Amino acid sequence: MAILTIAYEKYRQDAAAYVSAREILVEHYGFPIKGKYVGAGRCAPIFDRREIGVKRYMSASVTVAQCFNRLTAKGLVERRYCYGIRLTGVGVRRVKEINKKCQKPVDNSFGNTQTCTHHQETEHSSIP
Repeated sequence: MAILTIAYEKYRQDAAAYVSAREILVEHYGFPIKGKYVGAGRCAPIFDRREIGVKRYMSASVTVAQCFNRLTAKGLVERRYCYGIRLTGVGVRRVKEINKKCQKPVDNSFGNTQTCTHHQETEHSSIP
């Protein structure tokens, strides 16, 4: 659910915006940014893998890629490999359904311990 939450927050700002894997690594995993790479009209965070831990960095990166693939296969997001993902109409409706079931908006503060049970259950690929 965390990736959908981040994508939905971005969608609310700009429906055409993509969320990159690096943004997920910063937002969800809390990886510190050591600088910015600017190229091809885009700006991407640079990480110090040794500071994060190479194993942790690689594990998180693979997890995000697998999540992107699952969400794409379920039709919840559209994926462009150089840009990331953005919600489809189906994805937007799904996030809104989950928010409605929880009777509170999903927030983007991942330290929040007051997550509803439905979010905890959908966190790991139980999204239909």
